[in-house]
Amino acid sequence: MQYAVNGQQMKELDRCAIEHVGMPSLVLMERAALACAEALESFPLERVLVVCGSGNNGADGVAVARLLHLQGRRVEYFLTGRGSGSEELETQLKIAENCGTTRVQNPDWDSYTTIVDAMIGIGLRQEVRPEQRELIGRMNASRARILSVDIPSGIHSGNGQVLGAAVRADKTVTFGYRKNGMVLYPGAAYAGQVTVADIGIYGIEQLPETEILRLLTWQESSWIPRRPGGGNKGTFGKVLLLAGACNMSGAAYLAAKAAFRTGCGMVRIATVPENREILQQMLPEAMLETGPEEAVGRAAAWADVLAAGPGMGQSPEALRKLETLLSSAGEKPVVLDGDALNLLAQNPELWKLQRRPWVVTPHPGELGRLLGVSTRQVLERFPESAWELAQSRGCIAVCKDAATLCVSPQGRKYVNSTGNCGMATAGSGDVLTGVIAGLLAQKVEPERAGALGPWIHGQAGDLLAKEGGQAALMAGQLPEAVGRVLQTIEERRQYNGK
Repeated sequence: MQYAVNGQQMKELDRCAIEHVGMPSLVLMERAALACAEALESFPLERVLVVCGSGNNGADGVAVARLLHLQGRRVEYFLTGRGSGSEELETQLKIAENCGTTRVQNPDWDSYTTIVDAMIGIGLRQEVRPEQRELIGRMNASRARILSVDIPSGIHSGNGQVLGAAVRADKTVTFGYRKNGMVLYPGAAYAGQVTVADIGIYGIEQLPETEILRLLTWQESSWIPRRPGGGNKGTFGKVLLLAGACNMSGAAYLAAKAAFRTGCGMVRIATVPENREILQQMLPEAMLETGPEEAVGRAAAWADVLAAGPGMGQSPEALRKLETLLSSAGEKPVVLDGDALNLLAQNPELWKLQRRPWVVTPHPGELGRLLGVSTRQVLERFPESAWELAQSRGCIAVCKDAATLCVSPQGRKYVNSTGNCGMATAGSGDVLTGVIAGLLAQKVEPERAGALGPWIHGQAGDLLAKEGGQAALMAGQLPEAVGRVLQTIEERRQYNGK
C-alpha cells in the first residue's frame, strides 16, 4: 500500500526529520534537488529555465539550477515572489552565485526546451496572485516540457482543486509521500507522470490514520482469499441482486455478470417479470425472482450478500422491495447503488434498518442528494463530503469520481488510482456494484471490498483502454476484463509463492 498526505502533514513530517531525527534541512533539500535533476535526464535539456518562488519550493528550484549548471547544462533561474525569501532560499542563492549559476530577469519564454516549476509548492491555500497567474500562463503557453517540483504550482495539496490557475506539468517529482492534490482530481490531471523521491523523510505511522489517504497496489489483492480446491458453488457465496426495472434489464445483467466474474458462486436477480425472458437468455447462470416483495424477503434469507440499485427504478413497488430487502438483511453485507441510493435519499428513515455498515456507492449527484447539497458543493469538497456521509450514516462510502474514494465510518480513507475516462460510460457503475458484491460473497471484509472493488474495476478498464482505446470502451466489456485481472492476481500469487 502507498500513502498520500496533504501539505500541512508533509510539513510536520519534514519538521520531525529536521528536529527529532537531526537531518539538516539543507541535506533534505540537496536530496530533493538531486532527485529532480535525475528525473530531468529524460527531458530535452538544450536550454532550461527554473522558475523559483520565494519559499522553500523556490530554494529547491535554485538547487536544481545549480546542479544542472555543474553538469554543464545551459540553465537559467528566474526568481519570483515578493519581499525577502526564506532562510533556505537565501542560502541556496549564495551557493548558486558562488558556483556561477546564471540568474535571469526577463526570460525569453519561447526559447527554452524545458521549464522547471518551483514557484509555489505545497503550502498554497488561497487563489494564486495575479503575477503568479501570469507566470503560470506563460509556462503553460510555452513550447517547453515542464517538470514541477513537489506539486504543480496552483494546485491545493489537500484536495486537488485549481486555485485560480495551475501549471500543467509533464512530470512531477514529489518528496517523501504523494500529495493528496496529485491523487485527487482535477489536480491529478495537472501533475503528469508522478515520481515519489525518497529524500529521508519518513514517519507516516506518526499521523492519525484518519488523516492520510491510502492507495491500493497489487499487494492488496491478497485480501481476496484463496479458492479452496474442494470448494463448491456455495463456498464462494450467494448474491441477491435487486435490479432492473422494465426496459432496464441491462443494468441487472451487467451487475450480475460482474459478480460472477469476480468469483461468487451463485447470483439470484430480483427483477420485474418483463425482464425474465431476456435475462434468462443473456445470463443463464443466474437465477431469477420476479415475484412481489414477499418473494424478495425469501430470496434475502437464501443469500449471503444483498445488493440493490442498478436500474431498479424509483417506483412505489421498487421502494417496497428495497425496504423488504433491507429489513431482511440483519448482519449480512449490503451494497447499495443507483436508484437504491435515490430512494434512500428520499426515504432517510431506511437508514434505521442498518445493522452493520452498508457499502454505498454514490456518484457526485447521488452523494449530493444523500447529503442534501448540490453536486457542485460535493465536487468542491469531495473528500470532506465522502467523510461526512461515512461518519454521519455509519456506512462505508465508496464515492465515485475520476479518483474514487472509499471512506470507512472510522475515517480510514482509500483513493483509487486505477481506471480512465473511457469508463465514464453507461453501465460502468453497475459493473462496480457486481464486483463489490462478488468480493463480499467471498467473505472479503466490507471496508476492504469497498476499497478493492474500484481498484479491480479500474484495472479492468485500463486493460481494455490499452487494447482498444478509451473512447471505444463499453461497460459490457468490463466483466470479462475483471476476470482477466483476477487471473493476473492468481498468476502473481503463484509466481510469488503466496
